[in-house]
Amino acid sequence: DPQFLREMNNAYRAGARVAPGFRDSKNPYDSVVSGCYSIYYWMMDRLHNGGRAGLGLPAMINGTGFMVAASVLERMGGWTETISEDLELSVQCALEEVQVFWVPKAVTYDEQPLTFRESVKQRRRWTSGTLQVAGSYLPAVGRALVARPSGAAWDVGATLLIPAYQMAALVNLAVSA
Repeated sequence: DPQFLREMNNAYRAGARVAPGFRDSKNPYDSVVSGCYSIYYWMMDRLHNGGRAGLGLPAMINGTGFMVAASVLERMGGWTETISEDLELSVQCALEEVQVFWVPKAVTYDEQPLTFRESVKQRRRWTSGTLQVAGSYLPAVGRALVARPSGAAWDVGATLLIPAYQMAALVNLAVSA
């Protein structure tokens, strides 16, 4: 969106050092698959990040269109190392107690997959990335929860367990069929 940089700069000037914007879809009407993805991201933005912002909780970085201050990257030791940089950065922020602010007026437009095959390929990559981040950070999240429990640490810990939930659902489906 033409206003993306202006809105992120406004957030930075107001004190935000890490902030995702509103992730909109470039092609919500191109196929059923792209339409479903679009609905998912609209809900994620409005209900998850918008709800969390309303409660003063950190947002979740999800996909493209986010801002990170150089000072935060320096504090965390540089850029991320996994294929899911958005999730990894969210986890790092939770562990370092860096507030992630949601900036709904900073809009980006992502092109969504058009076919089920493209969707599966993308989801497989995301799951691989989540497993990478979980392998790297779940022990640290557990230690943080024991040392100083926080909503942000609980949230990213639950997010890192999503592949385990998915596997349990598949096993349950196979067993009950």
